[in-house]
Amino acid sequence: MDENTGDCAYILTHRRILHYIWKHCALLPKPECLGQRVIDLQMGTWQNLLFADERTPLIECLDMLIDNNISGIPIVQNNTMKVVEVYTRFDAASVVFSDNIDLSVPVSTALQDRDVLCGIRHDGVVTAHYTTTLWSLIEIFIDKNVHRIFMVDKRTILKGIISLSDVIEFLVLRPSKRATNVEQQ
Repeated sequence: MDENTGDCAYILTHRRILHYIWKHCALLPKPECLGQRVIDLQMGTWQNLLFADERTPLIECLDMLIDNNISGIPIVQNNTMKVVEVYTRFDAASVVFSDNIDLSVPVSTALQDRDVLCGIRHDGVVTAHYTTTLWSLIEIFIDKNVHRIFMVDKRTILKGIISLSDVIEFLVLRPSKRATNVEQQ
C-alpha cells in the first residue's frame, strides 16, 4: 500500500509469483523436483476429473464450475476423452452479455458464440504430455500465459489437470514437507 495515498501499489498474483521464480531460478538453488515428471510429484488433479463433452448443456457446465469451485472445465470429444476446448468462468461471465440466454444449448455452441459476443480470439487449450517435467511445465505456463494445463497422453486423451495454483502450492508450500521427509530418512 502506498503510505501517502493508501492506494494499492501492486497486486501479487500466482502468475507473477511463478514468473518471478522462473526468471530468477538461475540465482536460486534448484530443487531436484524440477527435473521430475509432474505425474510422479502428486501435483494437480489426476483422479475423478471433471469434464464435459461437446454436447453437454451449458447449464451443466455452469453448475460444475459453481458446485466444485473450479475456474475451468475441459471439453472433450464425445466418447474419446480428447481435449478440444475449455469452458471457463470468464466464458460464463460472457453469457451475461448475450441477448438471448439459452442455458440448454450445448457448451460447444456457447463457446462458438463467445468469440462473437466478446470479440475474444481464442488460441485453444494448452496441453502437455503427462510425463513432462515440472520445469518444462513451468516454461509452458510462462510461455502460454494460461491458468491451467491439461495433461494428456500421446493420443491427446485427458489424463490430468494442473493449475497455476497447483504449481505455486507445490513450489512454495510443500518444500517444507519434502525437507521434513528427507530429514526423517
